[in-house]
Amino acid sequence: MSEPIADLGIIKGLFPAELGSEADAALDLLVKGATAWLEGRMNRILVQATYAGELHDGDRADGRWGEIIRVKNPPITGTPTVTENAVALTVGLSYSATVSYDVLVSDPEQGVLTRGPRASTLLADQSWCETAGWAAGLRNIGLGYLGGFDPVPDDILVTAAEIVWKRWQRGKGGDLDSYATSAGVATIAKDLSEFARETIERYTLTGRR
Repeated sequence: MSEPIADLGIIKGLFPAELGSEADAALDLLVKGATAWLEGRMNRILVQATYAGELHDGDRADGRWGEIIRVKNPPITGTPTVTENAVALTVGLSYSATVSYDVLVSDPEQGVLTRGPRASTLLADQSWCETAGWAAGLRNIGLGYLGGFDPVPDDILVTAAEIVWKRWQRGKGGDLDSYATSAGVATIAKDLSEFARETIERYTLTGRR
């Protein structure tokens, strides 16, 4: 089970009315429920955590040459570990025409890893997009990384507080009604504000395997 995205103090501070400690147990349950609900809609774990042994298929990498893999829980903090067919690869955090590495963290916010050339030397006139992709195989790419938000963005916290508040007003029973977005990429509660719906869509991940 993932960690709640906010403690009770933050959530209660966003409520339009003061609540005493007698409400803490019920609110704690609602915060956990809101976290699970948001993570399910956004297709990601929100609170930063360490991931090890996350496996991907080299055959199913994206990009023109199949050189792009996206981690399941971005953003990435620090330098990830990457193996290809059980062989450790070197990882770079920024493009360099003079330093040789196998994998580039090309977009840490979106969790994008780009496979570099398999040759031991990176020529100055080569670009990462013009090189060989990941080795073909099923679950043959292994990743380890620190992923997720620390701290969780304010707009997600406000959205979580809105969900908790609406559930508090409606009591403990019933489910949030939902409907498909125009892009068809998620379902969202139709009684949420436009701000909350836009926040959910903005952070929803698609195309992750």
